[in-house]
Amino acid sequence: MYTSGHLFSGGWGDGRGFMNAGYAPRFGANHNPAAVATARANVPGLYVREAAIQTIDMRTLPYATAWSARRSAGKPPLQAATPRPASRKSSMSARARWPSRAGGSRPG
Repeated sequence: MYTSGHLFSGGWGDGRGFMNAGYAPRFGANHNPAAVATARANVPGLYVREAAIQTIDMRTLPYATAWSARRSAGKPPLQAATPRPASRKSSMSARARWPSRAGGSRPG
């Protein structure tokens, strides 16, 4: 069974999408007390932590096969970690995937 963890969980819309796709939720976190209460109401029994993401020791989070960290609708994702099929992994080097900014050179 696939499991999911959600940083910036909000009212659990993102988590609901994962649940609809067959993932079992393991964890949620948000700094907003109203968002935490909404997530808890939407998924009874879910472990939701009220905390700023900078204060969470990531080593203490439960294991999940997929993690979502979207700030809110309309904003770019900070991180979205989901399992990728081995055949879809890029053979490009990190340097090729992440070109330097403004034409400058990258250290290294």
